[in-house]
Amino acid sequence: MFKRVVNYPGFWKSVVVLSIIYGFIMYVIQFGLEGNWGAIVHYKWSAIAIFVMGSFLVGFFIAYGKFWRKLKEQDYRDKSS
Repeated sequence: MFKRVVNYPGFWKSVVVLSIIYGFIMYVIQFGLEGNWGAIVHYKWSAIAIFVMGSFLVGFFIAYGKFWRKLKEQDYRDKSS
C-alpha cells in the first residue's frame, strides 16, 4: 500500500504544498508572535534544517493519510461493484 500511495499522481505535489503551508504557519507562530520577523537568519543552520525537516514530515504524513484514505475508498467501491 505504501508504494501505491507514494506513486499516486499528485501525492508529492500535495506533500510540497502542505509542507510549505505548515512551515509558513510555524514561522508565523514562532517568530511573528515574538515580533521579530527576521529572527530566522540568526538561528544556526541545524535549527533551520530541523524546522524544514519537521515541515516536510508533517506535510508527508498528512498527504499520506489523505491519499491512503482515497485509495481505501476506491478499493471498497471496486469490491462493492
